[in-house]
Amino acid sequence: MGIIQPFHVQLVIRYSIFVFAVIPLVFVGCSATGKGESEAGLDVSQSSGAPMKIPLGAVQMVDSEGHFVLIQSSRFIPVEPETTIVTVGSDGVVTAELIISPARKGQFLTADITSGHPKVGDRAIMDYTPKVREPTRDESPIGEDDEIQVLE
Repeated sequence: MGIIQPFHVQLVIRYSIFVFAVIPLVFVGCSATGKGESEAGLDVSQSSGAPMKIPLGAVQMVDSEGHFVLIQSSRFIPVEPETTIVTVGSDGVVTAELIISPARKGQFLTADITSGHPKVGDRAIMDYTPKVREPTRDESPIGEDDEIQVLE
């Protein structure tokens, strides 16, 4: 004899099975079909040394008279002065181009407005290219020219 359940409990169980079984398969399928290219045809693979976009934080204050913004950084990334960043609105459209100034206090950065009209709440995004460390000539792989050492 089976367990008799109200109709709404059966619906919850069926939708739970759908959510936990089918939706993850859709995400796996979507990531497997891109072949490392975005819709615009740009290479978005995460190989070493490939440029990537890093979110810096959000615009907290805009001084239109002084032509600068205050950005509350969500990360403590070493951002060099004169680095160009962009701000993106909630709709995903670039609202302004900024240049980081040397002034920094804790998690707050200042940036000069070079073009556009940033708004409070816009996200600040930086292009970042990781530096690939190449081995020097002095470094040899393990096992080459190594002498046996006795530890006492």
